[in-house]
Amino acid sequence: MLFLLEGFGSRGVHTLNPSVLSMSDLIVISLRLLACVGLLLAWRWEALGGGIALVCMVIATILRPWVPVMVVTLTAPGGLYLLSWFLRRQGNPSTAH
Repeated sequence: MLFLLEGFGSRGVHTLNPSVLSMSDLIVISLRLLACVGLLLAWRWEALGGGIALVCMVIATILRPWVPVMVVTLTAPGGLYLLSWFLRRQGNPSTAH
């Protein structure tokens, strides 16, 4: 839970109160949660899950660009899932199972 809320702690004790958070804060939290769901989906469907994680984190970065740890933490696995899917699709013998 704290992982999803990184970067929202500078507003004091009432940070988790939805009436105090702005609409962009709620959207970014939702996008981060959706990116985590995308990474779970990527275990089975690499392209779909990796794409969801990447798109969500790109949008979240546009809305809140000053949280680099979260960007790297969720974007790198999403990109690697997409790279893995692409290499398997190309029929590269070194990555085929």
